Amino acid sequence: MDTVNNKFERIGVIYNPISRSGQGKQLFSDFIQPLLEKYFGEKVKQILATKSSGDGSRCAFELVVKHNCDLIISCGGDGHNFHCLNGLIRGCLFLNKDCLNNSNDNDSGGEPLPVTFATLPIGSGNDFYKGLGINVDMAYKEEMYSFLMKMLAVDGKVIEIDIGSVTYQKDITSGLIPDVINRELIPEEYNVLDTATTTTAVGEDNNNKAYLLDSETKGTRFFLNVSTLGIGPEVLVAVNNSSISKELNYNFQSLWKQLTYNNPHMEIEINGEKKIDEICELVAVSNGCFIGNGMKVTPNAKIVDGTFDLCALGNLRIWDFPRVFSKLFSGTHTDDHQVKMLNNATNVKISSKSEQGVYVECDGEVIGKTPCEYKMLKGKLRYVVPSFSKQYKAYLEHKSNECKVIL
Repeated sequence: MDTVNNKFERIGVIYNPISRSGQGKQLFSDFIQPLLEKYFGEKVKQILATKSSGDGSRCAFELVVKHNCDLIISCGGDGHNFHCLNGLIRGCLFLNKDCLNNSNDNDSGGEPLPVTFATLPIGSGNDFYKGLGINVDMAYKEEMYSFLMKMLAVDGKVIEIDIGSVTYQKDITSGLIPDVINRELIPEEYNVLDTATTTTAVGEDNNNKAYLLDSETKGTRFFLNVSTLGIGPEVLVAVNNSSISKELNYNFQSLWKQLTYNNPHMEIEINGEKKIDEICELVAVSNGCFIGNGMKVTPNAKIVDGTFDLCALGNLRIWDFPRVFSKLFSGTHTDDHQVKMLNNATNVKISSKSEQGVYVECDGEVIGKTPCEYKMLKGKLRYVVPSFSKQYKAYLEHKSNECKVIL
């Protein structure tokens, strides 16, 4: 039987030791590391712990470029997975500048990236994992990790999933977004190429700068799950710039922003056609289904259909909040008169009439501001899912007779 643990030969693991309010290190050492040794043994070539916020990008880049890993396992929450994904993609671009070409073709996304990605939840929200149809409420117990690791190593299926990309305006002057977010967070020796000799600082012949995607004023990031604009990122900015415990402050800021946030006027263009030109409290551009620790913002989204789903909440007032908020958790908000749902998007442009712009976040990480442009990268990422996952079933249905199940 061809399984994950005999398909891959060079496995790299990245974990966030401070995830879940500092429990990540113990969860990894107590549960995950022994199971990695049990199922993968010497195939695990590197285990890296992140050293700071966003360090997963550097780690993933090194696992691809320096250690030639063919499978990267990310152990953390949604934000940690976001950074690891961005490092993985930039590492693949370093090795092959054309690896993302033809990603937005309507019929085919081209060949997927050569490195497979997998995730294990040790974060607080784990919303992308929820979208796979996996109950993560027990994800911090030994039996749950035993189940997840067996799924990953023996029972898992490798499918080709979509990823989103967004190009946005950097927020450099306000001081509210950390400097590390405004940088691409790859190893320093790869940041500058010797243009005279076309040799990198580490001695590898390479005249390719395709992996350096940012300019001084604009950034490009990739995401697995959902990107939001509006009040959600505003709450995160306030929480991230406070000395109060994030867990305590998040609920307070969510209520406070409902009272004080000035909902912006947004213009949204989908596939070249303007669809929204009005005041919106929140806009979600979704590959996955869940945000905010379980809110089913785009309940019909699939990570294998080659399109974004969008949800736009209108000019909500404080008295609208209880009604819409409760519906978001059940996924029944789609027929609310103050909600617009859009789908089949492969290119999305969003701007605001506010001079300051509107904050943008991806998978829980605030990255910058509008104007921004989203592109769907169809089937670009090989990703391990359980065979019972609804996304695996959607993959089989979507591919139909042309489906190529890798395992």
